[in-house]
Amino acid sequence: MDLYDDEDEFGWDVYWWMVGKKKGFISAYRWCVLRNPAWNLQGLFIFKEKPSQTNSKILNSKGTLTKGWKKVDDFGVAVLKYVDKDGNYMDNMGEFLSLKYSIIGSKSLVFNYTNKETGKISKYFRYSFANPIINSFWVELQIGFTTRPTFRMKLKNITKSIDF
Repeated sequence: MDLYDDEDEFGWDVYWWMVGKKKGFISAYRWCVLRNPAWNLQGLFIFKEKPSQTNSKILNSKGTLTKGWKKVDDFGVAVLKYVDKDGNYMDNMGEFLSLKYSIIGSKSLVFNYTNKETGKISKYFRYSFANPIINSFWVELQIGFTTRPTFRMKLKNITKSIDF
């Protein structure tokens, strides 16, 4: 059961959530009571801009992430993404695991981030992992900083995957 979704760059168009909303009160309760307070708390520590090659210096990088069989840059994060039976993107809930949208692999990263406003340089780390561990059981793990503090762990029994 996924209770906390801390994905980046969704905006206000969360059409994929509307599918869960149809489940009624329980889904709405989880969204409001569990997700929103956690989202507001982590918002206190959010970076003004996403860490990248231009505002950060990589101190240590180990591992590789791929999306659609292509290597992802050092600031990528491992994450499992899904589609419906017609190949429509469903973010973190759907019938089929999408190898086109998912970022698969393992990556640890230690970097210095420079705050443009203050000029202060701070050291951060990140570790992310998304891979099968035993047969059809997959683990998605994110610890550290992306654009904000993150801890997410999902265990999934994935029996169907698809590429469009």
